Amino acid sequence: MRSILAVILTFAAATLACGGAAKTPATTDAAPAQPAASAPGQTADSHAGSAVMPGDATHQGAMGAQHTSSLKTDVQLPDDVRSAWSGIRVKLVDSTTKAETTYEVPLGQTVALGDSGLTVEAETFVPDFVMDGSGITTRSADPNNPAAKVIIRENGADDYSGWLFANMPEIHPYPHEKYQVLLVDGIKSAR
Repeated sequence: MRSILAVILTFAAATLACGGAAKTPATTDAAPAQPAASAPGQTADSHAGSAVMPGDATHQGAMGAQHTSSLKTDVQLPDDVRSAWSGIRVKLVDSTTKAETTYEVPLGQTVALGDSGLTVEAETFVPDFVMDGSGITTRSADPNNPAAKVIIRENGADDYSGWLFANMPEIHPYPHEKYQVLLVDGIKSAR
């Protein structure tokens, strides 16, 4: 468990050190909140390939040492694991009223989170998240360490692109003054 946490914290530190995601306008219409089956033949992730940290640039560390970021973040999932999941469930928590609402977000689609002005696009679901030197994968098809790669938009503009972890919501929290968006779990495909 410590090695998983160490890898995740290293990934988080590298992401934060590189400035995180930029806010850019988006033109995505939100789909209604209803589950959908995975697309036939879906085998590739939208972030597949040899992605590295932006620019693979040299950064100065906290102690003044120079290092080059080359953290691989491509997602490699076996086809049977990828096809076993059709979406994710996220919970929207209003920090002021403590109201909670759960939404189902089909993979590859965008869903509006009530009247919050927020939408969530579910890019990838990894049931048993692990990150190693070759990238991100799963240890099993079981949801032991569920994680989802999402894009959260506020009023149509990209606001957050990153991972949400169901078992460790503090690892990559969505930074918003009023709302929390938390991963609840994955939605199994109908077989």
